[in-house]
Amino acid sequence: MRFKYYLRGAGIGVILTTLIFTIAFAVYKPTLSDDEIMQKAEALGMEMPADDSDSADKKDTKTAKDQKDDADASDSNTDDATTSEDGGQKNVIEFTIASGDTSATIAQHLQEVGLVDNAKSFDLYLSDQDLDNQLLPGTYQIPEGATFLEIGELLTTKQAQ
Repeated sequence: MRFKYYLRGAGIGVILTTLIFTIAFAVYKPTLSDDEIMQKAEALGMEMPADDSDSADKKDTKTAKDQKDDADASDSNTDDATTSEDGGQKNVIEFTIASGDTSATIAQHLQEVGLVDNAKSFDLYLSDQDLDNQLLPGTYQIPEGATFLEIGELLTTKQAQ
């Protein structure tokens, strides 16, 4: 008999709690607009997806800071020219993996130096091929224009540097 009263009390408690939260969320007004939230997120370093209409304008207009960052990135990675099998010059970029770097971090660095076009795609490739946990720290000579397969093989084999 007492168990029935406990169940009835618990049910009433759930209903009252639901009503209180419904009223609270109906009355709640956010203090920031969506645009303000987006601006704060960008200021904190969150990357926003580029709109198709704006992407062409953003690519054409690089700020001085972006150009300086690009120059610094190319200075930090030594570009060596080597001859390829067809007799032409092929640029090689020296790339270093630090101990403890994740595959996502490595993919992002590879995108920054221009070895891959899309960091997320390369990270997904590494994950699909079970290479994401086999990446070895060290310094690697990676030719420009290398495929995901070639880069993955280079980063998972030990090289003497």
